Amino acid sequence: MLSPAAASLTSSVIGGLMIAGSAGVKIPQISRIVRSQSVYGLAPTAFYAESAVYSAQCAYHLRSGFPFATWGENLALLLQNTVCIVLLRRFGEGGMTVGRAAADAAFFVLLLLALAAWPPSVLPALALVNAPLIVTANLAQILQNRRNRSTGELSALTVLLRWLGAVVRVGTTLWQLKGDRAVLLNHTLGVLCTSTLLAQLWWYGRTDQS
Repeated sequence: MLSPAAASLTSSVIGGLMIAGSAGVKIPQISRIVRSQSVYGLAPTAFYAESAVYSAQCAYHLRSGFPFATWGENLALLLQNTVCIVLLRRFGEGGMTVGRAAADAAFFVLLLLALAAWPPSVLPALALVNAPLIVTANLAQILQNRRNRSTGELSALTVLLRWLGAVVRVGTTLWQLKGDRAVLLNHTLGVLCTSTLLAQLWWYGRTDQS
């Protein structure tokens, strides 16, 4: 059994590794889209909702004064997810247009303004907002896979890395954040949702090969 000091050090080291590793979580997805020049089977709603999740998590942890090691990967994931959205526009139906680029820019600006203006008195509610966003993001992709009976260009490696990250974050939340219930709920939902996506990747991949 680790002492409190050892557990804190261990979770800090894990948190640092999470931040370093997060720099490559979405790279397999980005590479797959660029290589195939296709976004078939990818649900745009999933990527927009994920951006909202990452932004809200950054804002909540930052304004709560939590250590950067407990949430820093969200910033890296937000940047990578933005690249994915650009590629969705580029290779999606209709291609990239000025109007679509402006709409995306407006989405991010309004999102950041809303998070900056979130009243401190109801800050805990910001973490709770993430729960439905996490479900929305993953459910959109899960339902898309079910409709297509295929996972399309969804990267199995990216989903696996997201699952591993959520599992680790459940542990660091218990150690470093004293089991903050809202944060723990979010990471637990992440584990459950990505587990479902991994199951679909296995099932539809098996079906495609049969």
